[in-house]
Amino acid sequence: MSNRINIGLLNDIPRLGARVVQTEPGNIAVFRTADEAVFALAARCRKVLCLARR
Repeated sequence: MSNRINIGLLNDIPRLGARVVQTEPGNIAVFRTADEAVFALAARCRKVLCLARR
């Protein structure tokens, strides 16, 4: 069983940008760095999400 899901293309997230992906178990925050790395975290803390959107 794979725990990966297709959320789109890397270029759909701008460099130094982030997106929230809605999944059945909960939201996932996906971040792209300046050097093309991608990180994902469970989006559980509303305060952190508000700071990330600024």
